[in-house]
Amino acid sequence: MRGRTPKPSALRALTGNLTAGTEPTPTKGAPDEPEHVQTDPVAHAEWVALCGILDDMGLLATSDRAIMELYCTTYSEWRAALDMVRKYGMTVFADKAKTILRESPFATIRNAARKACIEMLREMGLSAVSRTRLRVPTKARKTDDRWQGLLN
Repeated sequence: MRGRTPKPSALRALTGNLTAGTEPTPTKGAPDEPEHVQTDPVAHAEWVALCGILDDMGLLATSDRAIMELYCTTYSEWRAALDMVRKYGMTVFADKAKTILRESPFATIRNAARKACIEMLREMGLSAVSRTRLRVPTKARKTDDRWQGLLN
């Protein structure tokens, strides 16, 4: 497919574009959390947080299970690689004489996971850039009754 990646109708509606979408409407609600995500504490915590964020935005759908699973496990891998880089450093010696430095394999894994996470967040409308494009309706503001008559 060439050109820009199409934006889902839910995201188009949040940006103020009310044109009818042609994609099927997914079932709203939280998808079932995969067992391997439940057993990984970092991935599980991210799953719970992600469900809350998407639900608050009105974007949580059962059909997004796969991308949520991939994001949460990749996020967990990023965190593990980040911990290893902090523990062992950004570089390792590439030879037995310890004269040639190269990037740590953990840093390579960390960078690839970070890149993948950013792309998946973008797909779900959760990156900093995609979030600035969203127009979420604001909730009715509470007014202080003592000032109510002042403006009328």
